[in-house]
Amino acid sequence: ILGQPVYGMDIRKLPDGTFTYTREKIEDRFWSEFWYLWPIPYSEIIRSQSLVQNPGW
Repeated sequence: ILGQPVYGMDIRKLPDGTFTYTREKIEDRFWSEFWYLWPIPYSEIIRSQSLVQNPGW
């Protein structure tokens, strides 16, 4: 699911009362590996000098 496009459905009612259904791409999604690790709050890094910020943050 992560890193794949998001799709929706365009539903329209025709004059004869029938419906059409069209699949439409809403947006492209992407996933970055650095999102597996959250940033360490700056206050915690200051409190413990041995902590190093997670990569990418």
